[in-house]
Amino acid sequence: MLTRKGLECALVISCLLAIGCGDVDDQSQPGSAESKQTASSRKANAEVKQIKESLGSASKAVSLALTALSGSSTTPDGPQPKPSRKPLPPKTGLGSDASNRELGTKIEPPDLHGVISKAGEAAKYLQQIKEPLASLESSLVAGTVTAETQSSLGDLGNSSQKALSKLLEMTGEPDETPTGPAQDLREKARRPLQSAQAEISSATTAVTRITVPPNLAAPQSFLDKFLSDWGATVAIAAGALLGVILLIFGAKAFAGSIGNHFDQLLAARVEPALAGIQKQQKVLADQLATLTSSNDGLNTRLSDVHTEVRSVSRLVRDASLDGIARSAVAFPGPHPQMDQPAPEDEPLFPISTVDYLEKMRRHTLVVKPDFQNGILVTDPDGKGELALIGDPKIDEDRQPLFVVPRAAQFQTKQDFHTYYEKYYDCDKPSAGDVWIVEPAVVSKVQGGWLLREKGVLEIR
Repeated sequence: MLTRKGLECALVISCLLAIGCGDVDDQSQPGSAESKQTASSRKANAEVKQIKESLGSASKAVSLALTALSGSSTTPDGPQPKPSRKPLPPKTGLGSDASNRELGTKIEPPDLHGVISKAGEAAKYLQQIKEPLASLESSLVAGTVTAETQSSLGDLGNSSQKALSKLLEMTGEPDETPTGPAQDLREKARRPLQSAQAEISSATTAVTRITVPPNLAAPQSFLDKFLSDWGATVAIAAGALLGVILLIFGAKAFAGSIGNHFDQLLAARVEPALAGIQKQQKVLADQLATLTSSNDGLNTRLSDVHTEVRSVSRLVRDASLDGIARSAVAFPGPHPQMDQPAPEDEPLFPISTVDYLEKMRRHTLVVKPDFQNGILVTDPDGKGELALIGDPKIDEDRQPLFVVPRAAQFQTKQDFHTYYEKYYDCDKPSAGDVWIVEPAVVSKVQGGWLLREKGVLEIR
């Protein structure tokens, strides 16, 4: 049983080998030239054949158009016999209207519609060449075919395009029956047809010179061409980039390990120093707090001293005023007036503007700034922001003159900056009641009063 199975398998294998060898022998026979061609070669030969057929059809259509134009009775089935006529002498002009008139014959105008129809058929055939010609040019690239084939392809394209242009020039005319002498109509239509026929002949000659190699390879796709041209370069660049990336990562890892070791060494050296610095900072912070407390105490004492100095200054000023006001009674006469009223006590600072103006209302004069001259002048309307305080009984040259705000309250801190910043200082201007800590002092000048010493305000 096993021997029978083995014999059957050997027989099947032998048959297959015989069939394969027969196919190889058939393909390797010298007579089968087409079997040796590649698919691209067969396709290119088919395109060349298609171009030849289209050129032949176009040439035949142009020939028919020329025949119809010359008045021949030639048809697609073959030429018909012409009526016998003796040829005209050469000197009379062949085919001229004058000669025909001399012979007494009548020349009928050609059927231009039929001629144009044939020319249109020829143009249609020529237009069919474009697609196979473009495919053929892409297949027969330089380097795979001879220079003669490349030149023939160029001549084929130029000649077929020129012939097509001539035919389209004829077929593009309006569909109206042309009028005029018959000979002129013939000549007008004959010239583009003859030019087109000549170009078609040149194209036919050029296509016969095209040689398609049997081992023509298929055109490379964009990807194949890119890989063949730039594949090695791209691979080298990718390898170099990968190497650089690996080198960078290795360097970073090496630097990280060295950095960790360095950080450990640095921490072992720096941490004790940092602990000492932090301890010193704490000591310095305590000392700074002590200095701040001492500074606050000094500021408080300086404020008290400043207040005392102001009080002393005010007492000195009051004493000088009392001396001036009472100079008349320093040495009383023999008969003093017992009913003279005692002088009113001058208000002491600090004091609110409301209370101060209320107490000094008999000695108040409303003034306003004269920005042009930089002085204070009297306000006849009584709407000025400042009040001049002085005793009318005493000469202005012998007494200090105060200028105080007339505002009892500030609505915003801008009120201070707008009206009183030039005459008074204020640590924290804001909305609130206005208190006079130290009045501003002015002196009499020509036309008004000039600021001599700024005062101090406080907002409560």
